[in-house]
Amino acid sequence: MMHVSRSRSSPGYRRTRTMTSRMSRSKRLAHRVSPHVYALFLATASAVMAACGLAYADERYSGHATVRLVTGNDYAPFTGSDLPGGGMITDIVREVFQLLGREVDVSFRPWKRGYRETLAGKYVATFPYVRTAERTADFLYSEPVLRTAMRPFVKAGSALDADSLKDPAGLRYCYPLGYELTDTAAAKTLIGSLERETPATMTRCFELLAHGRVDFVLTEPIQARITKKRLQTPIDLKAIDLVVDKTTLHVIFPRRHQESAAALRRFNKALRRLKATPRYNAIMERHLP
Repeated sequence: MMHVSRSRSSPGYRRTRTMTSRMSRSKRLAHRVSPHVYALFLATASAVMAACGLAYADERYSGHATVRLVTGNDYAPFTGSDLPGGGMITDIVREVFQLLGREVDVSFRPWKRGYRETLAGKYVATFPYVRTAERTADFLYSEPVLRTAMRPFVKAGSALDADSLKDPAGLRYCYPLGYELTDTAAAKTLIGSLERETPATMTRCFELLAHGRVDFVLTEPIQARITKKRLQTPIDLKAIDLVVDKTTLHVIFPRRHQESAAALRRFNKALRRLKATPRYNAIMERHLP
């Protein structure tokens, strides 16, 4: 084998000498301390480096990063890029993070896309969502941001009432794609056997009602009043005195990301603080028609 000599000034010589020097210092340290202490030193150093790497990888959760959130459109007055402040719930969520001293960047995306991208880790959380067994498997739920009561809405003059809906066979109702009822027996029993129309938006549901394509629309009173104002076809509405489902709306954090549990605890604590002040009701009232 050919021997290649290196001068002391060559880069290869300096690199070799430096590496040898470092190895020598490491060996000297190992000889000066007991094996147990040296092993503890290595384990501690590895843990510190791992922690530093984790903080860097999950910087979106750090106290200095802007919190990236995502929600959707056409859910007035709760969320929507065309609503003041992005909607009632967007305003509430932003206020909660302000109490935590955090700036937020809220994106408005198609609902399914925002849901998938949050699950994949692009966003820290998404909102607002009703609790279901399927979603709970993938997401951690905040405490309720808002409580709502779902009622059937019909055209004024309709013969449908609470008594007739006790035997609703043959009726057709509208509830948009992606909207879910809670997993309660009452809700499933009442409308579980009915034919459901699932357009992309609540606005389209009321257009179907105006044209006689469905018998009733399932929604909550505030959303019904605001959506009515957006219709191109005028319609007079009547709310049936029957609560089909009581729902709560939540911010959800992906389970698979290890920082989500801590982020959820901080969010819940700040949400409770906000609800204990007049500011919470003031935000809601600002978005009411």
